[in-house]
Amino acid sequence: MFSVHKYAEDVVAGRVLTGKPARWACERHLRDLETGRERGFYFDDEKASEFLRFARLQKHTKGKWAGQYFVPEPFQEFFLGSLQGWRRIGSGLRRYREVWVQTAKKQGKSFLEAIIANWMLAFDGEEAPYIVSAATKAKQARVVFEAAQEMVQKNSDLAEFITIYKHSLWSRGNNGVFIPLTRARRGEDGPSISCGLLDEVHEWPDGFMWKIVHSGMVAREQPLLIAATTAGFNMYGFAKEKYDYYRSIVDPRSGIENEYAFVFIAEMDEGDDWKDEGVWIKSNPCMDVTVPRETLREKFQTALASTSEENNFKVKHLNMWVGQAERWLRIEDWDQCGGEEHFA
Repeated sequence: MFSVHKYAEDVVAGRVLTGKPARWACERHLRDLETGRERGFYFDDEKASEFLRFARLQKHTKGKWAGQYFVPEPFQEFFLGSLQGWRRIGSGLRRYREVWVQTAKKQGKSFLEAIIANWMLAFDGEEAPYIVSAATKAKQARVVFEAAQEMVQKNSDLAEFITIYKHSLWSRGNNGVFIPLTRARRGEDGPSISCGLLDEVHEWPDGFMWKIVHSGMVAREQPLLIAATTAGFNMYGFAKEKYDYYRSIVDPRSGIENEYAFVFIAEMDEGDDWKDEGVWIKSNPCMDVTVPRETLREKFQTALASTSEENNFKVKHLNMWVGQAERWLRIEDWDQCGGEEHFA
């Protein structure tokens, strides 16, 4: 069975432990395999396989695997394969135009975005593609861009198609450009964007950059907006609002539909004990691969010993939304202070 479909079946069957949103995404995938044609969509195994072959030809640029070929984890195959595999009947264009991927840190999101960026730059069939890695801070905007640069540096075959400059990548065959984007004037029209990579949206103070990228895509036939992030500390901000919306798309109880949005959220379920190591994999689908279990245990112990580190651990390593970055007293400690005798 094709790997993309197998991951979905394994999740739905309980052979892979996930939280509800990831399971909903897999249920949606399997349901659409059966009924998608009725709504104008189909899954092209060959298109998905072609893109996954391209992904496996890329080399890691950092860490212990630097210089080695990328071997995607099952959830990464599901994500990458879904983007290119789902197509529209008639035109054959990609089904998905928007993507929301949210996991704990160090699950390979930036590396996956770099793979997508280089494909979209040189091999997507678009004339003069314009790719941007967008963020509100220059350093963050360059994370995916620099990963894509390094990927080209380590792959001589890829370097035949893409030229590296300090602040851009250029595809010679189709006059494509990839740049980091951090500034735009209010009221100013943006460029005609074919792919926008929006990194760590939880850090964004508002949706201005999102609107710039989204509005710049209207002239493209099959644009792709990809938001990859962890949870954040603002329960009422722009990113949380987007999270709530995209989560509702895969929630079968919500009644909200968007056939053109792909959603994958790796998070624990309500009622799960964040101190239970057995459920951490729900937020960390690459646990024991990109994130050693011992590293999570070490950070967990630090979180137990310090109230200021607890929320940081929950947000970054368990992908949990919390209301503030720091607090001086845990709620369970406060509860233990109850009783009239304390106020006598």
